[in-house]
Amino acid sequence: LVGSEMCIRDSINAGRLQKAVDMADMDEVAAVSHKMIPLFTLIGATELVGELKILESLRGASFTEEQEQRALRSLALIEDILRSQTRTDLG
Repeated sequence: LVGSEMCIRDSINAGRLQKAVDMADMDEVAAVSHKMIPLFTLIGATELVGELKILESLRGASFTEEQEQRALRSLALIEDILRSQTRTDLG
């Protein structure tokens, strides 16, 4: 994928992740995290990948305040990466 395609795909996944957080749906958080890991691994986003792997491993677990905070941190990291990629594509 080129940068702009990555931005489109992962902004959709970020939206799904946000919706899952809003609904306190740990299984959906885990599923979306699973889908995002390969691309963010490819681009070397190690901090984010670590968070996503933890979220992925929590399928079937209760949605706790800790999991919500981890998911929100992941969303913030995704936003930073997408913003950075957009600047790179434009520049």
